[in-house]
Amino acid sequence: MNFAEVANALRGYGVAMSLLRICFVAPNLYPVFARLAGSTLVGGAEVQQNFLVRELTRRGYSVSVLSSDFGQGAECEVEGVRFIRMFENSAGLPVIRAFHPRMSGLWRALKLADADVYYNRCATMSLALVVRFCQKFGRTNIFAGASDLDFVPGQELIQAVWYRAMFRYGLRRTPHVVVQNPTQLALFEKNYGGIARLIPSVFVPPSQALAAGERREILWCGVLRPGKRVEILLELARRLPQYFFRVVGGADSSEYSKKVVEVLVGASSRLPNLSYDGFLPYELADGKFLQAKLFLNTSDREGFPNTFLQAWARGVPTLSFVDVGARMEGHDVGVVCTDEAAMEAAILRLMEEPEAYAAVAERARNYFLVNHTVESCVDKYESIWQRSGVAAD
Repeated sequence: MNFAEVANALRGYGVAMSLLRICFVAPNLYPVFARLAGSTLVGGAEVQQNFLVRELTRRGYSVSVLSSDFGQGAECEVEGVRFIRMFENSAGLPVIRAFHPRMSGLWRALKLADADVYYNRCATMSLALVVRFCQKFGRTNIFAGASDLDFVPGQELIQAVWYRAMFRYGLRRTPHVVVQNPTQLALFEKNYGGIARLIPSVFVPPSQALAAGERREILWCGVLRPGKRVEILLELARRLPQYFFRVVGGADSSEYSKKVVEVLVGASSRLPNLSYDGFLPYELADGKFLQAKLFLNTSDREGFPNTFLQAWARGVPTLSFVDVGARMEGHDVGVVCTDEAAMEAAILRLMEEPEAYAAVAERARNYFLVNHTVESCVDKYESIWQRSGVAAD
């Protein structure tokens, strides 16, 4: 029984135990949580926070989210969660708007949330303001890393130099840092001299599934940005015409991304074994894993991809060039490839050898069940504020 369940049970006997108020500083969560039609914001951080917010709310916590402007009004409630708009997107003058209304709006929203614990995920300058707010008003905050680069000073995925400096200021002063994998754990210790808590990413699998023998496709799913290297999949599709490859993903604002979309559209018209589905809303993209025999990740660097969990939850083996530190009984959970030739060889082996496929698929499914359920993840977060003595006002 977790802390929230104990508190709720005691209330039945007239014993008052207040659950904490948790605030997520998550500007882009609203479209994912509210299932906003037409939105193209389906980042991994938002998917993770969506699962956490829903589980915390289910356990009886008071949860609020500080949000960007998606036309939802200054405040609204969605499925028991309070969304507070930080500022209107169009408000303010160029340059000045970074300070007002954006920073001032964040500070005002932090006050309105009046939470006991504030949660950030991903490297952003907002962490500095959250830390200062918590120091001033006696609250606490948690930072959860996304990319490995969040913990490499100077290489954070933030454009403005002074925003990166603000993030590092906040990270050095954050009392509770959470990482996704052993690499991030080591990077934080090396570069910041601190001790972080490793809490794996989570996924809530759907009930439907297909037997392995009914699956036929090799799936690639992600944002078509530099570093994702979807061109490697295109070459594999050309070299392995006997297998069907499906690509799901939309472009970001980079020129690279736009060019890749053009290449994918052209290649899918020429190659009968390649389909490019473009951007799909989260639920539809997740549904593509039902037909997947294998999942490919061609990135040169990752944190802990949600797509791995979407695959492993269904017993779909993953092939990648990155090692996310997932081990079970001394074996890699996914297939970690040294180069493109090794990935091609791994595809051939798993597609043609049923026994090899079954062993990797079973290991992936079992690893997911042991390590990546949302219940076990939130239990770990609860232990952070219990051990640190955080109490509701």
